[in-house]
Amino acid sequence: MNFTSSISRYAFINAKLRSKVASMITDEQLEVLLRSKSVEQLLHHLQHTPYEPLIEHYQSYGDIQHLEAFLFTRHVEMFKNVAKYFDATYASYIKAMSRKAEVENLKGMIRLYFSNQIKKQNIDYRLSYLYQQRIVDEIDWLKIANADSFLTVLQGLSSSLYYEPLLEFNDERIKKEGLFFLEVTLDQTWLHNLRNFVKPLSKPDRTIITHVLDRDADLKNIINLFRYSHLYNLTNEELDKIMIKGGPLIHSPQYSAFLKSDPSKRSIDMLLEKEHKKLLILIKENDHLPIRQQILIVEKYLFSIRKKEFHDLLRGNPFSIGIVLSYLFLEEKQDHLVRSLINGVHYDLDTSTLREFIV
Repeated sequence: MNFTSSISRYAFINAKLRSKVASMITDEQLEVLLRSKSVEQLLHHLQHTPYEPLIEHYQSYGDIQHLEAFLFTRHVEMFKNVAKYFDATYASYIKAMSRKAEVENLKGMIRLYFSNQIKKQNIDYRLSYLYQQRIVDEIDWLKIANADSFLTVLQGLSSSLYYEPLLEFNDERIKKEGLFFLEVTLDQTWLHNLRNFVKPLSKPDRTIITHVLDRDADLKNIINLFRYSHLYNLTNEELDKIMIKGGPLIHSPQYSAFLKSDPSKRSIDMLLEKEHKKLLILIKENDHLPIRQQILIVEKYLFSIRKKEFHDLLRGNPFSIGIVLSYLFLEEKQDHLVRSLINGVHYDLDTSTLREFIV
């Protein structure tokens, strides 16, 4: 794609999305929101922001679960709206990105089956809050949520991308190990599928997206290795199985050496020495803290890297896919922020705790 066609594709999109970014919640507005003493007050402060419709929604239903459901619907619609700006090839990539939301919703539905059939818990009140419309694939959401066996879950997924990858699971396996490996499989499936939609894009855009996907894979794999090496007794084979494919980390000699080490003595230090020295220093400075607190510190640091990358894209070439990726990231971050504020205020967290929770 030449520069002229790049301008024609992104000139309108750039202006449109930047106007949306400009309307997002500012740091000054966030400080006001953090001081809210009730959900009603919090929503009042969201007037004249993109989240103002939450006010009417809360007045109609009166519970925060409906607000979360509204935010999820808004998130799904965001992808559809952005896809409308593009031709079929690029719209297909945006649609493939929305599978992340589809997978999160699918996890929620499968958890209902798990609660109902494995844990023998009532799920009626939870089902009404989950999204039941089509996102990408044709999925029978109600069949999955009300399934009497995992075979029925699979039937509900028979026309979807997720059917074949989940064939290795059954009721007995799920009863024994829970949903952890199943949910990892779902994440790996949509991310692997996403890379297939990168290939038809222009070379400059392929370069940007591949870099972002590789960096995200590395960051996700680092936190997985740090978390599950400490908190769970996973074998090296099990750790390797939950890695996100892509990114230089899992193809490095250091990673191979890590997998060959004794599980009782393994350390991710060898994986961080070359590319992530600052993180390694941070880990060593906080190794006296409880492991769960260390994990939170690592997660926050890795998120800051991701945040900087998308802000750099926003300030970069305006006639590239970078503006779209930045916008989608910032929208997701804002939705998470609002959702966390609603829950934090509802459960009466103090301002300092809430700030730690959302930042």
